[in-house]
Amino acid sequence: MKQERIPSRRECLRLLEENGVYPNIIEHSKAVAEIALEYGRKIKHNGGHVNLRLLEAASLLHDICKFKGIKGNLEEISHGKAGADLLRMKGLDEIAGIVECHVMNAILKPGRLNTWEKKLVYYADKRVNHDRRVSFDERLAYLMNRYPKGAGEFRKEEPLIRKLEKEIFEKAGVKS
Repeated sequence: MKQERIPSRRECLRLLEENGVYPNIIEHSKAVAEIALEYGRKIKHNGGHVNLRLLEAASLLHDICKFKGIKGNLEEISHGKAGADLLRMKGLDEIAGIVECHVMNAILKPGRLNTWEKKLVYYADKRVNHDRRVSFDERLAYLMNRYPKGAGEFRKEEPLIRKLEKEIFEKAGVKS
């Protein structure tokens, strides 16, 4: 099996710019990458299997098609699926699989978040408002206010996200 090339941080940022991603979304993606890498390094240090280069690239590229949702209707257009499709066209299949799983509802599908990279990108995205690190509670309140039609889904996912947070914190050796 051929090893997929993982783009560097610089290449990821260039990809975002080339695809018309708004600067504020790029800043959000950098903040998500910072959190994902922080936990990823700790998990790897504690014996977990984490590909940090893959984690960084997927974190930076997770919202590569977010602008499609903003221009359209976020509830109708899955920016995760659109981003994954775009990345697959560029031959970045492994990153695409992670990007596809970062959106809400992914946690409701058993076995979907089956790697540390998927878990960490998904979780880190739930810890960043715009470009600022926040608690999961603060992010949840923001999402429910911003997307009131999705409030029921957010509430359904909340206990699963808290369980994931506990798993990450335990494996990373951090206190909640």
